[in-house]
Amino acid sequence: MKSPVFIFCLSFLICIPFFTLASDLEAAREITGSVVSSENHNPIEYVTISLYNAEDSTLVTGNITDETGAFVLSKLDFGSYYLVASFIGYQNHTIGDIELSKTQPFRNLGVISLVSFSTTLEEVAVTAKKSAVSSNIDKQVVNVGSNLTASGGTAVDALRTAPSVTVDAEGNVLIRGKSEFTVLVDGKPTALSASEVLKQTPADIIDKIEVITSPSVKHNAEGTAGIVN
Repeated sequence: MKSPVFIFCLSFLICIPFFTLASDLEAAREITGSVVSSENHNPIEYVTISLYNAEDSTLVTGNITDETGAFVLSKLDFGSYYLVASFIGYQNHTIGDIELSKTQPFRNLGVISLVSFSTTLEEVAVTAKKSAVSSNIDKQVVNVGSNLTASGGTAVDALRTAPSVTVDAEGNVLIRGKSEFTVLVDGKPTALSASEVLKQTPADIIDKIEVITSPSVKHNAEGTAGIVN
């Protein structure tokens, strides 16, 4: 007959390896890896590592990378997961099909490269366009090149957008309701009448038209409502 003391000692010795094995299996259920920048391959600290359940996308656990860019997610259950690495200024990086099982309780995801948003932006050409009409104290300037409605038309069509100018159904131009005004070409008078100049000049060859609504004393004395240059 075996003594009680011997039976107790034998049971104790058998239990020690069992608990040690269970503890090792629990510690082994983990996912590791490291995160670097794709530009210079330097490690990135404080990257958020989030682990999600592959079946319902619920958050299981998370961690952040250390100064070497490394991370560890431990004490995990067996199952299917996907991992998301995220950091401000970088695109999120997702790794799927992560399986933990009795035969594979440990996964090392290796090096994860994060791509910064600055490297993914394509070059964009920004071209400033002039306003179609700009106003000064004494005149209004019609920038014909910015006036899409005047394309293929004449100077009359370009003047339709000027606030102080009206064009009737027959194409006659009025400045502040009056038809008496002076037309200049590059600051110089022309032998043609105002109506002829405006109707015969293609808008495509005009850079800008100045509508001077406060002409000098000389032009006021002539009874003109303004000057179109």
